[in-house]
Amino acid sequence: MDLVGLTKTYSSILPQSSSTTVNGATVDALGWEDAHVVLHCGATASTGTLDVKVETSANDSDWADVPDAVFPQVTPTNDNAIYVARLKLATKDCLRYIRATGVAATAASIYGVSFILSSNNGISAGDAGSEKFQEGWS
Repeated sequence: MDLVGLTKTYSSILPQSSSTTVNGATVDALGWEDAHVVLHCGATASTGTLDVKVETSANDSDWADVPDAVFPQVTPTNDNAIYVARLKLATKDCLRYIRATGVAATAASIYGVSFILSSNNGISAGDAGSEKFQEGWS
């Protein structure tokens, strides 16, 4: 399948080591139907946890959680992995803008979050090629 013109990739949280809250860069989702959210996890410190969610905004200023758009908590037992979830933008209370937010607690975690926006259903959730796939967001 030719993906040119059907998808666009954005980095919301660039790969980094963090022990605080990181609000990712804003992605304008206007005109797109789906977002594959890719969480790249490196090492999490032995006492650390990482929580990543997707937020939405109508004005790129006032942010609210997208219902159920939360990855499972990352700990040292499930880190060093790639997680992918599909977010249907029109059906998940998404407004024009989306961003990832990560909260690393207790100790640092290494991670990054990207969005792959698609304009049609040509890419199915199972085609994401992820190491681990978070079910239930569609």
